[in-house]
This record gives sequence, C-alpha cells and structure tokens, in this order.
Amino acid sequence: MNSIFCSAKLKQQMYFLLSSEGLRFLKYCVVGVINTGAGYGFFCAYIYLGLHYSVAGLMSLVTGVFFNYFVTRRFVFDCPTKKHTFFYYIATYGLLYLFSLALAWILIDVVHFSPYLAGLLSLPINALFSYALLRIIVFR
Repeated sequence: MNSIFCSAKLKQQMYFLLSSEGLRFLKYCVVGVINTGAGYGFFCAYIYLGLHYSVAGLMSLVTGVFFNYFVTRRFVFDCPTKKHTFFYYIATYGLLYLFSLALAWILIDVVHFSPYLAGLLSLPINALFSYALLRIIVFR
C-alpha cells in the first residue's frame, strides 16, 4: 500500500513539473539562481563594506531589479511589454523588500544569526514568496 501511495505521489509531482505552471516555475528558479547569486554577492559586499543589513539589502535589491524584470518578463512569464507591469513589478519588489527586511530582523536581531547566514537562509523563503506575488500581481 505504501509503495502505491509513493508511486501516486511521484506521478502527481511529475505531472506538476511537466505542466506549464511547473515549467514556468522551473524557469523562474533558473533565472532566480542567476539573479540571486548576483544579489547575494552584492549583499555580502555591502555588509563587508560596513553597511547596515537594511541598506545592504536595499542596494542589492535595486541593483538586480532592472535585470530581473526584463529576464523574468521575457523568459519566465513570456509577457509582452506593458507600461503598467514595470510599475507593478517595482511595487511588488517594494513589498518583497519589506518582507525580507522583517525576515532579516527576525533572523539577525531576534535569533542572533550572522547577517551572512540570515541572508542565505532567507533566500528560499523569499524566492517562493516572490514567485507567488509576481504570478498573482504582475504577470497574471
């Protein structure tokens, strides 16, 4: 019985991965890895230069937002260029910044992790939250 359940669950996961939404999410992850690597590199550089984590987070966010918008719009969601989507994108990233700042505050000031570890631990949480917001608000 257990092998039947695992097999059914595996099939369900495979169907999701092969669906258009699953493929879109996989593309988002690939683009996100590239952008996140650059953004985390900037974040670490800004922390190393002595900036507060909130400023470092904001500066790394601004650095990656333009590149990420065009790549995400074209290669992940395959949306035509519309004036309003960029403004929604920026507003969404404003929400994402506030969310990541709150998460960083919890991990750094409450739990007392280093800013480097807090930034690293928050990456998957921020990635899932940003995909959901982009899919619902910007690239419907």
